[in-house]
Amino acid sequence: MASPSILIKPLSPIEQVRRHLLALKQHALDANPLPDPVAGSPLPFVAVTTPYVAYPAPNAAAVTLLSYTVPAGLNGVVVFLGIFNVGAAFVNGSGNVIWRVLINGAGVKGLNNLQSQFGTDALPLPVVIPLVENDTIIVTVEVPNGQPALPFPANSTGARIHGNAANTSVHSLVAAASGQGGGTPPPPTPAFGGGAGGRFFRPLQQ
Repeated sequence: MASPSILIKPLSPIEQVRRHLLALKQHALDANPLPDPVAGSPLPFVAVTTPYVAYPAPNAAAVTLLSYTVPAGLNGVVVFLGIFNVGAAFVNGSGNVIWRVLINGAGVKGLNNLQSQFGTDALPLPVVIPLVENDTIIVTVEVPNGQPALPFPANSTGARIHGNAANTSVHSLVAAASGQGGGTPPPPTPAFGGGAGGRFFRPLQQ
């Protein structure tokens, strides 16, 4: 028995145009996938000493107050920094205490030998400290040999940083933090004030 013949109806001119336009749209979608919402978008980060810690004994090893590592594939920038004392025994500039900001173990120029507080917990100061992927920034505290001890709990110390990490260049992050680009918004607390124009710090040459 012969198979029945199948009639293929030709497309009308209008249907041909519709199919052609649909094919063009599909090709455009395949060539331009939807952008990754994370790529290039800043991801805010905060690191803070919680709870505040006791000062080390004179001439003892430095104590780490906080640590933050930039995730792989991202770059970062610190835009607010606060390093502070809690208690009445410490006097700014006395040399009784030394705080240091380090990136991968190297001191950050201007922040590698602080003998006075830098902002407060409630009011960190605007800064611009660039970081690349896998960089680790830490804040440490020590009491030099020969200086009086600062007993706990009457005296304690802490630090905090606010920043942004993104899948974009360090230059773009720094420009935004410095108010030269799209602008990096300050932390969402009125006490922190504006973030543009912060002081720029660089790691010391090793």
